[in-house]
Amino acid sequence: ANSGPNAALGAPATATAATTDLVSGSPCTTQRVVWDGGVDTTSLHSTTQVSLHSLTEASAALAWRYDGDFDRFAKDCNAVPLAVDFEIVEYVNDQCLTLSCEPGVVELPTGQREGSYLAYPHLSKVPQYMLELRLLVVRHFNTMMVNALPLVDLRQATTPGSLAQAVCSSCALIFMKTKLDIWNRALNAGGQGSSAGEISINRHIAGYQHSKRSGSDRVMQRSVFGQIFARVHNLPPKQLRVSDRAWRVSFVGEGSIDAGGPYRESLSDMVKELHMPHMPLLVPCANRKAEQEGFVAGMSGIHSMDKYVPNPSKSSPLHLEMYAFMGKLLGIAMRTKAALPFHLPSMVYKKILGHTVRPLDLKFIDKFLVDYLQSLMKATRDSSMTIDLFEDLYGDRHFTTNSIDGRELELKPGGRMQELTLDNCAEFVELMYAYHLSEFDVQCAAIARGLATQVPLNVLRVFTWNQAELLVTGRNEVDLRLLREMTVYDSPFTESHPTMRLFWEMMEEFTPAERSMMIKFAWSRDRLPLTAADFSSKFKITRLHTSNPNQSFPQAHTCFFTIDVPEYTDLEAMTQRCRYAIENCTSIDNDGAAGDFQVEEDDEE
Repeated sequence: ANSGPNAALGAPATATAATTDLVSGSPCTTQRVVWDGGVDTTSLHSTTQVSLHSLTEASAALAWRYDGDFDRFAKDCNAVPLAVDFEIVEYVNDQCLTLSCEPGVVELPTGQREGSYLAYPHLSKVPQYMLELRLLVVRHFNTMMVNALPLVDLRQATTPGSLAQAVCSSCALIFMKTKLDIWNRALNAGGQGSSAGEISINRHIAGYQHSKRSGSDRVMQRSVFGQIFARVHNLPPKQLRVSDRAWRVSFVGEGSIDAGGPYRESLSDMVKELHMPHMPLLVPCANRKAEQEGFVAGMSGIHSMDKYVPNPSKSSPLHLEMYAFMGKLLGIAMRTKAALPFHLPSMVYKKILGHTVRPLDLKFIDKFLVDYLQSLMKATRDSSMTIDLFEDLYGDRHFTTNSIDGRELELKPGGRMQELTLDNCAEFVELMYAYHLSEFDVQCAAIARGLATQVPLNVLRVFTWNQAELLVTGRNEVDLRLLREMTVYDSPFTESHPTMRLFWEMMEEFTPAERSMMIKFAWSRDRLPLTAADFSSKFKITRLHTSNPNQSFPQAHTCFFTIDVPEYTDLEAMTQRCRYAIENCTSIDNDGAAGDFQVEEDDEE
């Protein structure tokens, strides 16, 4: 508690409180001391921009619980793992995104805490008063970081022993809001480009490549990704540093006028292609392959079965430039809040950010490999393990491994001739980790090179890998609360209009995939921006004039995030017709104004 401006400095007030000792677990009675720690907060507030509110609250909480016994406080703090602080920050970040609020107003839940902490397993194991104290300390740390972070030379983020490296290694303790303030300032300081102008894209030729199995350079160059790569990649990078559209699109043979919709469609098409077999720049991770082949029994607890990784065999100059262009797309997504659904794992983001990659990151993309290597190391520590038993369990294995794209490689010169034994098992495990943790380093370096032309990569390093992913992809589920907040209505529709009540009831009943399809139908993108401030325009719903509303379909204007909705009176009729529209109406056609087009055939498979 803070003292009033006329209170004597350091003058305490007392109160008695029953508590439980964290170490012994036994109940005890302490005398609560409420003071300001001898700090003249009134005069300090008038001479500094740093808020001392968290500091004085933390001082009062310490005095109440520990009565000045710093040794006992240090012992209790050491008993709480750092993972608790990480989860406190994660909880605050999630609440800020969900409630659109500031970190300073987020409070930890009390009472029945288990249900509130399902996604934060460490928090449910720590007493409430300790969590609240840690929250106060974390808040104060972030208050100080707001002023200190702009003074840190983040260009030294990868320099061992530097202050920048220390800050980046503590990135999980910094609130997302604190980082975003610095991030947005850095983006604005990078200047604004003039865009790449208008480019023509033939999606009919690109669509013809989807059936090709070769994955050749020619197939990739004829895709939407390849066509835009050829027209944009060699332009001065600054031209793409825009806050809205990096280019304008004219789709050959389609009646489209680009006021935003076709541009967003081109981004979605590129990302979709990059996750398709005919575009082998990205390949499914081992966990995804295991799922596709039916080996899912041992995959519990792994949430990365949908991830793709760079293809280590694609290392020609053309391929590396394509990876660099992929990095530019990540940067464009961050700058323009485009929310592109890239399915990249933690290992890729960590390599781009220059963060340390660990075996757990490898497990998220290849669980069976890491389980196998861990079982080998466990065997070497088992005193009952004999040479013959080891050979029975792990024999018929040489110093080779399979790359993510299916090639057999030697772990060392002559590896195909060297058998795995109990004596050389540790060396085998070390070589396996060394290869698989660096398998696509060259490709990730190219992605990072392209990304650095669009955003300040050094500043990006203060984000955790999953926060960097959030900047690229947005949230993978449509936040209906945020969407409703960002919705406007054209007369006679209002939020309380019967048709609009049916509309939001329908959206509530939609599956997450259907909600994403509705956003795609209305805005040519699958995901919403992170926050209300990131929306380039509000979602607008207007009435579609028709004589038979319940038999009519909605219409969309993707350039303006607008849908025309018939004045439905029946929920089932609305749901059926909206579902048909979002599932089947995917092409862009300006009132049937498509021009003539011709698809050039070729013999390549």
